Amino acid sequence: MSEIKIDLMTKRIASHIRNQIFTNELREGEKVVEHKIASQVGTSRGPVREALTILENQGLIIRIPRRGAFVVKINEQDVSEIYTLRLAVEQLAVKMITDRENVPPLTRLQTICDDIDQLLSDDTANKIALAELDMKFHHELVFLSGNARALSVWENLAMVSFLLSIRGRSHGNERNIEIDHQKLIDLLNSKKTDEAVQILTHHLGTTRKILVNEFLEKKGGLSEQEGLTREFQDTLNLSSELEEFNSSARSVLNGSR
Repeated sequence: MSEIKIDLMTKRIASHIRNQIFTNELREGEKVVEHKIASQVGTSRGPVREALTILENQGLIIRIPRRGAFVVKINEQDVSEIYTLRLAVEQLAVKMITDRENVPPLTRLQTICDDIDQLLSDDTANKIALAELDMKFHHELVFLSGNARALSVWENLAMVSFLLSIRGRSHGNERNIEIDHQKLIDLLNSKKTDEAVQILTHHLGTTRKILVNEFLEKKGGLSEQEGLTREFQDTLNLSSELEEFNSSARSVLNGSR
């Protein structure tokens, strides 16, 4: 079998396992049984192992020596770290886009935003489809920065971010996603950097707080007052973490400019 066919098969198997994780057919902490997956896709265990390496690099799988591969378990600390890093990268992207003499065409961003608006017009909107469009929007935002290293950092966080999006409960915040995206596009076109960063910070920060509170509720309950206190503290923590992170992230990510 040619290397191209092996590569395509590996990617197909990785996609198969990934879909099982996203649909919760494979649950958090569950062992991924190689021979079972091989049987499902009609192949040997070798390509399955290669596919698991891809998923491990994407943060969806962890390998434990002498025990095997398991679906990753995510906690509130993971959420905090992922969204702090995502925000730092996307803030840099906004600044790189607006720093250019001419803002690059935002046609693709607008198309995705319009697709989200159309999807939300349907009361039975598919949560996975909405999460996919949201991730596409943010991917395009970082892509438009022209910074390959920033894009690479973002893509390493993409699959776990997507998993969090589809496993989190619906909070009636979906329409705000589209509204924030449209505001961001308008501000980018107007080269209003500070306001665009502010919208982005609120947008991702809100999602971060919602997800962190969900994890805390699952661990033992969170009263309404505790939730409000936690939200306020999260805001302070996010600002502090970003201030510390940005000083080092700028030197690394700007290296490809």
